[in-house]
Amino acid sequence: FEADVQVRGAQGNVNDVVVFLLFSDPSGTPLFDTRAARASAKQSLYTDGLHGYAFFFWGKGGVTTPANIRLRDCPGAHLLLETNAHSVESGRTYRIAIEKEGPGLRFSVDGLLLASHDAGADDVANPVHSRGLIGLKTWNTELAWDNILVTRPATAR
Repeated sequence: FEADVQVRGAQGNVNDVVVFLLFSDPSGTPLFDTRAARASAKQSLYTDGLHGYAFFFWGKGGVTTPANIRLRDCPGAHLLLETNAHSVESGRTYRIAIEKEGPGLRFSVDGLLLASHDAGADDVANPVHSRGLIGLKTWNTELAWDNILVTRPATAR
């Protein structure tokens, strides 16, 4: 997954960018069919009941502090990694990339690898997620998304 994202404005400079990767309902029900149950967009409706990975890239209340990057494994919102790196400034366009190959997950911004994790090597995670939808979410932030590209790794074709 790759996309350009720009924060247009945010309450308290939160600058919150969230990408859901490989999200699905454990019952097999299509997410489109259950969307009304998540109309409030409360984060726990996604992270506690659905399966997938949630990547958080946010400005922690200020544009000059390092961005907080988190990867959570759902359901349960298990924290797989957290780091403070780069920035999420209002008005600046960032090229974000999330790669998943086998159990490996990588998060890059503007071509710089900022976080990586082997989802098959920890004991708190759910089984490695291999199928599902991609979702974009934010909180108290106006975002502009552009140039979204979703591809399979060459080894998966």
